Amino acid sequence: MTVIDFTSRLKQSNLSKAQELVYEAHATTGVRKRVQLAKAALELSPLCAEAYEILGHSTSSQKKALEFYEKAVLAAEELLSDGFEEMKGDFWSFLETRPYMRAKAQLADELWAAGFAEESIKHYNDMIELNPNDNQGVRYILASQLLSLNKLEELDDLLKQYTTDCDATWPYTRLLLNIKRHGVSQQLEPYLLQAIKSNKYVPTFLIDPAQLPTELPVFISMGGESEAVSYVAYNLDAWQQHPEALEWLEQSVANMSV
Repeated sequence: MTVIDFTSRLKQSNLSKAQELVYEAHATTGVRKRVQLAKAALELSPLCAEAYEILGHSTSSQKKALEFYEKAVLAAEELLSDGFEEMKGDFWSFLETRPYMRAKAQLADELWAAGFAEESIKHYNDMIELNPNDNQGVRYILASQLLSLNKLEELDDLLKQYTTDCDATWPYTRLLLNIKRHGVSQQLEPYLLQAIKSNKYVPTFLIDPAQLPTELPVFISMGGESEAVSYVAYNLDAWQQHPEALEWLEQSVANMSV
């Protein structure tokens, strides 16, 4: 065995041990213990991306959270090394890519929350380029961001890329997209009917966001309230940019038999 082979095996062994500590951390309810286990995992292997993610979840500092998620992405990317380009296009189907994709999603989410909108959008676009099947559903988050920032041409391209989606996000996105472009008019009725057909609960939460639960649902039921909550949580800002649209929506729904 060469020195290079030995070093490689040692790194892999340490990473496996670090991953065991991460599993233990996930099963731990106490934050302090979870952080201790994550730090211990990183002492074994600085390439343990999930340990950085745990630290990111556990800190109250947005700046530190961003640093941890950035380290998670870099660590996961280093592990993929030479195979990165070869897996592009069908990325998620390779199990070894998933820590990278999960870390990248966490980083993109935190960047958006911190006000780094363009950086967040770039990460989501990168993820879709790597994995067009988008098993993580980041296209829906990206759509909400593009709407919020009025990047309508980019949103058009995204909608065209996923024409067979059955999620309620797309009908409501098309509805608001038309409002942004043409304003409120009778021409919106077909878009509204299609949106209501996909999920009748969305208008309730858009009109009265005080009804939204404090936490996002863990499981999403298509056409159900959980899907409506998830949609509105990500898209409320874009809708509230157009008070006239919300007023029209409320009046239209009141006149319909929903």
